[in-house]
Amino acid sequence: MSTKPRLLALCTCLTALVWADLAMAQPAQPKQIQLGIFAPNSRFTSGSAFSYITGLARHVQSVTGIPTVGRSYRSASAFRRAMGRLHYAVVDPIFLCRRRLAVVATGRLGGGSRASWGLYTRGASSIGGLKGKRLALAASGMGDISFAEGMIGGRLKIKGYFSAVVYRKDLRSAINAVKAGQADAVLAPTAMAKGLRKIFSSPTVPNAGLARIKRLGAALGKKVSAAIRGYGASGVGGWGGAASYRCPSGRVRYPVVMVKHRFVAPAAAGMIRKLKPGKGYRLAPLITHFRVQ
Repeated sequence: MSTKPRLLALCTCLTALVWADLAMAQPAQPKQIQLGIFAPNSRFTSGSAFSYITGLARHVQSVTGIPTVGRSYRSASAFRRAMGRLHYAVVDPIFLCRRRLAVVATGRLGGGSRASWGLYTRGASSIGGLKGKRLALAASGMGDISFAEGMIGGRLKIKGYFSAVVYRKDLRSAINAVKAGQADAVLAPTAMAKGLRKIFSSPTVPNAGLARIKRLGAALGKKVSAAIRGYGASGVGGWGGAASYRCPSGRVRYPVVMVKHRFVAPAAAGMIRKLKPGKGYRLAPLITHFRVQ
């Protein structure tokens, strides 16, 4: 055999091997597409989450022609156990901050990928007024106490400062617990806390995300992802581009000491020696407008 036919045969064999490898690398078309939702820290309630995911499953099935099921999960442990079977899921932002997943879209609650949050109360006017009171949280099951301490700037230990942490299955239930007098304060997005008083502005928090968990073939994956985003999601404010997921987490950096004093106009200003690094000490005013009585 001459050199040219040999090269042609070799190229044909290599091409066949490459196509075989590509075919093996592509996941086989599934008999069923599985979708899930676990997003307590969103506008979804447990009831609306179920309605949304079952309606979304019907929509994806109509687009792909593949049987599709949607399931709602009420706890992080139940969601973790199901993750190996799910292709796509709407996932809680705190969960996504603690566990890295392939996020393909982020909710737009509050108008952007990150939402403004705060500490809201029904009656107290400051954090000092919440000593020994009850704090309501939506239970993500992913370090909620650490998240709450980070949201208050690492200023206090939640379990020592509040008399109890009242866990609820979703943010709406946590907010309603404060309105009903079952709790005294709640950490919540500004867009959801109407009727309550903000006493502390917390850092922003990314909204719930759409995560790809179990891969589909490239073409089918694009079709499913587009169908989910096109379906909309009022519980997360609609879908936008994928955000990075970083949430505050708390380590108490310094204690808050509440002292029962009242302030009156001073007779004279106090003075304190203030350290200037590398330049020794200099006198500086300590209290210029008030003195403690």
